[in-house]
This record gives sequence, structure tokens and C-alpha cells, in this order.
Amino acid sequence: MTVTDETSIIHAAGLPAEAVERLLGYVNRSTAESTRRAYQSDLADYCAFAIDRGLDPDQITLASTADYLATRAGEGAAVSTLERRFSGLNAVRRARGLEPLTKRHEPLASVWKGIQRVHGRPPHRKRALVTPDLKAVLRALPENKQGIRDKAIILIGFAGALRRSEVVGLDWVAPKVIPERKAVGWLIEDEEGLTLRFIRSKTNTSGSEEDIALLPGRAAETCPVRALKAWRTICHNGESAMFRSVDRHGNLGARLTDQSIALIVKRAVARMAAGQGATEAEAQAFADAYAGHSLRSGFVTSAFRGGATEAQIMPHSRHKKVETLIGYRREANKYADSATRFVDL
Repeated sequence: MTVTDETSIIHAAGLPAEAVERLLGYVNRSTAESTRRAYQSDLADYCAFAIDRGLDPDQITLASTADYLATRAGEGAAVSTLERRFSGLNAVRRARGLEPLTKRHEPLASVWKGIQRVHGRPPHRKRALVTPDLKAVLRALPENKQGIRDKAIILIGFAGALRRSEVVGLDWVAPKVIPERKAVGWLIEDEEGLTLRFIRSKTNTSGSEEDIALLPGRAAETCPVRALKAWRTICHNGESAMFRSVDRHGNLGARLTDQSIALIVKRAVARMAAGQGATEAEAQAFADAYAGHSLRSGFVTSAFRGGATEAQIMPHSRHKKVETLIGYRREANKYADSATRFVDL
């Protein structure tokens, strides 16, 4: 469903003009473009459901939400999708100045427990690109312009624990006019290393400055500072975008997209696997377990394995919830912390 389709559904709800404008106003109040699109999709889907049920789309209540979630679950929607829909509807309620709904209150509490019991399944997570695998991937990169760019992307994305949108949102220098992108950041250099300064990201929509300090690597081949400088030497020709497309002739193009980062990571992992003897099909299957987020999760996982604490990682990764990091820590230390070490098998 497109944004235009979603807007049409809201208009088609048969509400007074002022109600339509009010609904769209709530949707558009989010400052992050991706979040705004997601909330608009959530609200449009709820409106379509309400119209079909003969309900007032302008009312988002415990009962109507429970009915909505149960209906969509029965139609095959994933639990993670329903979680997102629920968050979107609560965003609308908050924008109206209303208390958000909670899954602790009936009838939503019982309905949600039933949905989880019947339809719940473990989330599909992409593998983290941890330090030993990262080094193997870097060794397999070609020594051409594309390979030099990909090395810089992988090392900057990993060392900065960056999201895909943040990698492609980087400029060489601070923009004079803040562009409409999911993420906006730029490079600052000094004698000690590099700083990536972001004023917009997935979790920073207020324009506050967030600095990520990158130290030089101990080894030249895994140093993010050297890798970025090598890329700048061959590509910086006055364009603001740090990471741009490279065609097969080595010509530079436009700023990369979010999706490009996932493709670059997968391609690099597949090349590494093929170099270790995997067939083309095996290498591709292995690479499919990775994505752009593998750089960010790989940093956090590797930092935990190296002995870092949540308090040391959070300022760098900029996670807002410590619970998210606890999940990474459990995965990183599952063998080191296993109780089987104490039973003398």
C-alpha cells in the first residue's frame, strides 16, 4: 500500500473534513520520515478495518484495538507486525493528548496473550558480523575502487555501531542546509582519530548533536581511520556525500541508499565464503544470513565479548533501552556464562 493509498483510505472513512485533517495531522507530526510513513500505514490499516466493521475510525479504544489485532492475526499478520501497528495507534493517541493503551487492560490483555500463544514465533535475526569474521571479510575484498569504498563502509559502520541510514547519511563536511534524510551526519578530524557527528538519526529527531568517536585501529588492515582516508583520497571531488555508488568502470554516482549497505555486506561475506572454498550457491546462502544491521550488532556483540559493559557500549551505540543490549550480551556470552562449565562433564 502506498502513502497515497493510505491517505485515500483515511479520506474515504466518511469523516468530517476537520476530522480527516486532524487524523492526518497526528500522523504527520512525527519528525522522522520513516516513522511518519509507518504511522500513516498503521492508521490507514486501522481505518480500513474500522470502515469494514462499521466502527468510527476516529475512535481508537481498547475494545476496537483488541478486535483489530485479533482480526489481523487471523488473517496471517506476524506478531511483530501487530506490535508495530499497536505502537502506531498509540502514537496517534499520544498526539491527541490521550493516555496510550496498554496490553495489561482487558479485553486487550487476554486477546494479546492468545495472539502470542497461537501466532508467536521467534524473531528472525540476521547474524552479527563479529570481529574475527569481519577481518576475514576485509581480507577478501578486491583492491579496486569499489573494494576500497566497501572496506571504508564496513569498518565505519562496524566501528561506529551505525545503522544503515546513518552510514549513507554521512557527509564529508557539515551541510549548510539540513537536508531531509533519515540521518544527517558529517566527519570531524583531529590528532586522536575521527568523530562522526549526527544531528538526525532514527532515535534523534530533535536536532541535538551526537558524537561518535572512532580511534585508529591497532592494525592497518582493520583501521577505520585509514580506510576512510583511503576512500576519500580517490573519491572526494567536491560532492558532499561520503559514500556513493561505483559502477563497474569505477565511475562515481549518487549517494548510496539504505538498501545498498545490506547488499554490500552480503556481497563481501559471499566473496569471503567463496574464497574459503564454498560453491556459489553455498556462499550466497551463507551471505543471506547477514544484512546491513550485522555491522551494528557485530560491534555490540564483539564489545561484550571483549569485556565491555552496557554502560560503556550505550553512549557509543546510542541504544535507548538497556534491555536491548542485555539481549546482545546474552548471545555474546552464552558459552562463557553457560552453567555446564560447573558440572564437570
